[in-house]
Amino acid sequence: MSPEAESTRRRILDVATALFAERGLRGVGVREICNLAGANQGAVSYHFGGKRQLYRAVLREATSRMVGALASTVPHPPATPAGQSPFGDSLVSMLRRIDAVLEEDRDLVRLLTRDLADGGSMAIETLAPLIRSTESAVRDGLGLSENVAGQAASRRALAAMAAPLLLLHCGRPLLEQGLGIDQEQRHQLLVELLENLSARLTERRPEPAEPTSSAG
Repeated sequence: MSPEAESTRRRILDVATALFAERGLRGVGVREICNLAGANQGAVSYHFGGKRQLYRAVLREATSRMVGALASTVPHPPATPAGQSPFGDSLVSMLRRIDAVLEEDRDLVRLLTRDLADGGSMAIETLAPLIRSTESAVRDGLGLSENVAGQAASRRALAAMAAPLLLLHCGRPLLEQGLGIDQEQRHQLLVELLENLSARLTERRPEPAEPTSSAG
């Protein structure tokens, strides 16, 4: 691909990412994308094959940033006995990293939110490798078997971890405007949720705080 063609493709992707994040697949037209990208009307078909394929490319690129950032933080088994759980710590580390990526990339959050509201087929397609590898690591780390019951348990655990992340990011306007929860409070809430969840999953309860001596 020539430098000029690559530049056109890049401009289309950048414009489409912003527009799809703001209005979704159905709310954006090819003509608007091309006009804002300074490209002719056939550029989307030429480079991507059509609007739906462009949308898939936008989602794939957006999610690949998260997948790349998480590649080294997917938790690795096994958990160790005697009340120690490096696996639990690595779970929290991975989920905090996801939180940081979503905090930095608001377009990704909006893209995922809109796609999930429409059924999520393309978001699931692009996130499938990360979901599979994380589920496998969770299953092994928790000592679950690979039978139907083990798979069901690991998927429930993964859903329990994903739920607070989705709520605190996709529901951010409600939390901030409706409940008055600012960014710092939201982050602290997430940390507490993740640490408590990790402790439950790995059968390691947080140590109780030492009692304070009463005055007198």
